[in-house]
Amino acid sequence: MGLGKIARGLGKVGLAIEGLGYIVAAGRALVKSIKGDPARRDEGVRQDRGGDTGAAGDPQ
Repeated sequence: MGLGKIARGLGKVGLAIEGLGYIVAAGRALVKSIKGDPARRDEGVRQDRGGDTGAAGDPQ
């Protein structure tokens, strides 16, 4: 009977750890979606510079 209580307790701890993992993963995804991908942002800036005629002498 004591072993069953220990097993149930460990199961609850495991579920709590798994839930925290999901929360952390969701938080990372949210931050990434808000900040955006730096490579994609940089690409957008390059496209805007390419169409600008006043940027003579800009090596990019």
